[in-house]
Amino acid sequence: MNRTQGMFVALLVLAAAPLGAQEGIEGRWRVAGAESGVLDVRRASDGSLRYVRRAGATAGDRPAPTEAGRVLPRQDGGVRFVADAGPGVTNRLVGRWDEARPATSDCWRSAAGWTGVRRVGQRLQREQLVAWRPDRDGHEVTLLIDGEAFPPMRAAIDGARELIEVQTFHWADDDLGRGIARQLIAKAQAGVRVRCLIDAASKTVHHYMKKKDVTEGLVDEMRRGGVEVIVAHGYVQGVVNSIVGAPRRVLDGLGRLFGREPPPRERRGFMNHDHRKLLVVDRAVAFCGGMNISREYEHDWHDVVAQVAGPAAWEAHRMFVDRWQAAGGDVQAVILGNLPGVDRALTDRFLREIEQARERVLIEVAYFLDDRVIDALTRAVARGVRVVLIIPSDATNDVYLVREAFAWVHNDVVRAGIELYFYPDRLTHAKVAAWDGVRATVGSCNLDRVALDLVAEANFFFDDRRVTRTLEQRVFLVDLKRSIRAVERDMPWRRKIVSGTLHVFRGFL
Repeated sequence: MNRTQGMFVALLVLAAAPLGAQEGIEGRWRVAGAESGVLDVRRASDGSLRYVRRAGATAGDRPAPTEAGRVLPRQDGGVRFVADAGPGVTNRLVGRWDEARPATSDCWRSAAGWTGVRRVGQRLQREQLVAWRPDRDGHEVTLLIDGEAFPPMRAAIDGARELIEVQTFHWADDDLGRGIARQLIAKAQAGVRVRCLIDAASKTVHHYMKKKDVTEGLVDEMRRGGVEVIVAHGYVQGVVNSIVGAPRRVLDGLGRLFGREPPPRERRGFMNHDHRKLLVVDRAVAFCGGMNISREYEHDWHDVVAQVAGPAAWEAHRMFVDRWQAAGGDVQAVILGNLPGVDRALTDRFLREIEQARERVLIEVAYFLDDRVIDALTRAVARGVRVVLIIPSDATNDVYLVREAFAWVHNDVVRAGIELYFYPDRLTHAKVAAWDGVRATVGSCNLDRVALDLVAEANFFFDDRRVTRTLEQRVFLVDLKRSIRAVERDMPWRRKIVSGTLHVFRGFL
């Protein structure tokens, strides 16, 4: 029996285990161990149990690493968590994905909750699932009724030190709306980043209420004061989206008739607005409820808002960032760095992006000489990915040692199917890459051993189609037209001796 067959049989055995083994595992758990975080277990519509595992929060707009998969019963009364496999699903908690050996965790009931062993590749580590308690795990929740919601909102805005995010369905140009706007302008001018996301339905709502809307002048005043404002879900674009999406909806309906459920897609048609009301301050405190920014919510109507401090505020921030990007706001960016002997996050991310690529990999870099990267690109070509590599020509490369060491593997790279191009006009000192048209990186890191392992480097990584498309169009398409496609070439024996000798010492180049 081979390894794949053995795994299949093992899963069949687990599937045949009594369902009672899964009792008590549903809910939210705090993960205590080498990879701390949060584990949510929920029952899917088909009756099976699914889990989502999140690492601890990270800085900036970077989402916390996640892992999703199935929860299966064990015959001994425990449960097994098996991470999903397949394109696009990665085990970001450890920075790699091995489809032959997905991450698994085996857990058994204990006095504190569940105790288990997690397996990631060849690594084993013990961890514990402890029942999530907001009072113990950092949440402070306050229910705010009617007008009592706005004083703590104003206080939170006044106390902001770094970031204020406001999302609302409608915002009136009245005493309350103008008061909040003046606060936000003051904070923006004091150096706090302020982002406001307002649904275009706001104007329609206030036209019906015979009130002046924020979009009728106050938005411009806020923008002049340094507040970033996006009015999303415009009706004209919504009509266009509805018309364009009509054929897809017809095809989806026909698919359902034949038992084929279409993949989930976000709807952005005429009626698809965003009704959320969020205020998130410094990613640490969030307000969420039914109250828009309009005088009647403070004085006349009955409503409730929850004020939450703790990890859930970070989730509210992530939710805002998701909608901000979808509405055309600035993109999600994360900066990663290498620090010799301490951190290899940049190297791991670069190699992981190559391994995950399914359509194309585009790289332009000044110095290219790392075996791991060459091997990863070779594997990508073997699975049908187009790989394009632009490097300086021999005449323009300013580092003789790197140029000659690469000459030793020049023919191997070409034979592997990597599209190798030499940029001839002048030295290309760029360090950029794009994957599948959706992710990109720009930074200081070359693809040689020195850059990837021996010196400190920093790169921005963008998980955004617009940035990636711009990089492809303004850098790769332009530079490819100027570059010369490399072919196999003969080398004089003297150069073979030099390049072969230097290649032996490539780890120091």
